[in-house]
Amino acid sequence: MVIVVEGVFEPADGKWGYEVSPGNFTGVLGEVQHRLADFSLDLSIVAEREMVIDFSIGYLLEPLTFVTSKPRVRPVA
Repeated sequence: MVIVVEGVFEPADGKWGYEVSPGNFTGVLGEVQHRLADFSLDLSIVAEREMVIDFSIGYLLEPLTFVTSKPRVRPVA
């Protein structure tokens, strides 16, 4: 039997995944580690995380970019 649930979910504890004790993580990573989730997207690959989950081979690296409007000249009153 295959059960498929579609959607985007936040972890119950509202955290991304921090190591709270050796090999035990919270958040998104903890949910994958404890089999409450099958997979997760957008986790940075770091040595501590590699100890408890398998990462796929990266295929797209995108630098983080912030976009804002250009400053406007304020009229002198």
